Amino acid sequence: MSVIAKSEEGFLLDHKEASVLSIYDEKSADCSRHWMLKQELFEINHPFRMDSQFEKVQSQEEKTEEPVKVKRKRKRVAPLNAGEVLAEEYHQEVKGYVNKAYVELIEIGKQNHYFIDQNFHELTDNNMAARQAALLNVVEPDFITLCERQPGGVEKIRVEKDIEISSQRIVNNIIENDSQQSVVLKYINHQYIVPHCSSFLMTDIHNLKIFSKDLGRYDLIVMDPPWENKSVKRKKMYYTLDNEMLLDMPLDELMLPGCVLVVWVTNKQKHIKFVQDELFRKFGIEYIGRWYWLKVTKSGECVFDLNYQHKKPYETLIIGKLRKPCCHGNRVNEHINKVDVTNDDILCACHSIQVPDNQVLISVPCSLHSKKPPLTDVLTQYLPENARYLELFARNLQPNWTSWGNEVLLHQNHGYYEEVT
Repeated sequence: MSVIAKSEEGFLLDHKEASVLSIYDEKSADCSRHWMLKQELFEINHPFRMDSQFEKVQSQEEKTEEPVKVKRKRKRVAPLNAGEVLAEEYHQEVKGYVNKAYVELIEIGKQNHYFIDQNFHELTDNNMAARQAALLNVVEPDFITLCERQPGGVEKIRVEKDIEISSQRIVNNIIENDSQQSVVLKYINHQYIVPHCSSFLMTDIHNLKIFSKDLGRYDLIVMDPPWENKSVKRKKMYYTLDNEMLLDMPLDELMLPGCVLVVWVTNKQKHIKFVQDELFRKFGIEYIGRWYWLKVTKSGECVFDLNYQHKKPYETLIIGKLRKPCCHGNRVNEHINKVDVTNDDILCACHSIQVPDNQVLISVPCSLHSKKPPLTDVLTQYLPENARYLELFARNLQPNWTSWGNEVLLHQNHGYYEEVT
């Protein structure tokens, strides 16, 4: 379980504990060995700072031998532009929920000795251990380019024990591990962990519609699109996606009646407005509310000051629900795409389960780029029994989930894991 504590305001989560996987090993006593994401990936001991800022503060501390307060950039005198005004209004609305959850859940975490005692101002290495752990000493395959291949016939590949796969088969095919233990998938000189009861499809967004019927329909869909960002685009850090392309996705072919749709967004108002006003409207999604992920250090301090203008310590999840009528008991089977609706006035029982608004998820973040906290344990209670889960634009795999994207194996590299003894 990833949930450490729960309150009316939200949840305190442990991402690392949720990453434990049992890999088949016929040589071990119980035929399995246990692995989890490396501890170093979660060594977030201090708030986030740029290296130049950290070096300046460290240099000053060496001269004075006393902690130096970090000075933020001087606030500009010029008035805020229209976009900044909207962003500030949004922040003022959000911070009340975030702060209330923070005070309550951090206190519970400290009472349970989950957070460590630490001098907030004592800088040592600018979270270097976590940053280094996120860097593999090998060149990852170019999955994005590989996914641009034109797909042929769809093949469902079942993986069991250790299996080696070719570049022709690793993309544009549905690969599944339906066993109760995780297995290792070997590709070129890399090893990737495929969790138990999971499946994935690695392909380009333009090909998703081709595979929608083979993927089936789901009760929960989580999307983490690579939103357009001027800084990212300028630095060419990773590929981004135009908002209009999201409107062309076959979401209507992937959602079961009553499907809960969760969309991760940056705090940019353009993207929040797009999801609520355009994406949801296009696919008949009713807006339910917003949740927030607050990132904290191992001592419970926010990774950025809550009121810091340029960066916020939280990210937003926008939640909606497909409100379409269906007959009780006639949920779509696992790989069948037909639903018999006998009465437009009868709603599936899952519609009556209300997802609360303005919940806050608090966790120590993983240092892997764009790695989000696990949502299964907090969202399952709002879904029907034996629900089906799908993540779009995934960079990792999860037990009991189907993952789609052009980099779904990125965070499954064996090099990010360590054995649990």
